[in-house]
Amino acid sequence: MRLIKFVAFVFLVFFVSETAFAHQPIVVNSTLIEVTNPEVSKGYYGELSGLPQIYRIQSTVDFDLYLNVLVPKSSNPTGRYSLNLYKVGDVKKFIGKIDVGSTDWKETFEPFGNDTYYQGPEYTDHVSAGTYEVAVHGSSEDVGEYVLAIGKTEQFGPSEIIHTLLVVPQLKRDFFHVPAADFLLSPIGGGCAVLMVMGGFLSGALLRFVLKKTIVKNVVCNLKNIDRQNRLIRLLAGIICLLIGYYYYIPFLFALAGFCFYEAIFSWCRVFALMGKNVVN
Repeated sequence: MRLIKFVAFVFLVFFVSETAFAHQPIVVNSTLIEVTNPEVSKGYYGELSGLPQIYRIQSTVDFDLYLNVLVPKSSNPTGRYSLNLYKVGDVKKFIGKIDVGSTDWKETFEPFGNDTYYQGPEYTDHVSAGTYEVAVHGSSEDVGEYVLAIGKTEQFGPSEIIHTLLVVPQLKRDFFHVPAADFLLSPIGGGCAVLMVMGGFLSGALLRFVLKKTIVKNVVCNLKNIDRQNRLIRLLAGIICLLIGYYYYIPFLFALAGFCFYEAIFSWCRVFALMGKNVVN
């Protein structure tokens, strides 16, 4: 977990420019979605399956309401959706409709996730405190994948980046219908993979240093270095972890691959050492 937090910190320092069009991704699994902090940029990844989806926005203070609907080019290039906006009180009041035909749906590339969208109508207004509802519905039928972007304030701390790294591979498979490995083509996804491999490699060096200073120094014997066969086993384990991590985009496996590579290059078998085996007098 500390390694993942370190990766998130590095992203904050070096990749902040990539979040200019980014939003915190949220997977939608119901027809009624509660929205908090509506000024913070979030992307709600939903799929209509016959009925509109309702987003309930609540705020105790006046706020800037921003809405934008997009569709993924890879999985739903012809999907077009409109938004109905309501103010909810004692009586539900219709405010207006952001119509599918109110703008040209232009192709837009988002480098953060290496994804291409068709960007539809936008809505911006300073509204009073209260409860609002946004209904997303299709122009002809209520089916297909879409993204509803709410809020303009970019807010990416370590926890948001960790959440994104965990969610994006799922979105690649289930929403964009492309391999999770596609995330590696983005600066964030590729950067995470490189940093995790490096982190795993360095953790092997750190573990060796700690053991040499504590347990191993008390073993009255010379440690025999691992032979070629054992090195190849570790190298193969690292390659397998790297390939599986690449295909499914699993950051932990990138780190494990780095650790195995360190073991293959520099280390002796710690398990045998701690058991008092693999030694010579």
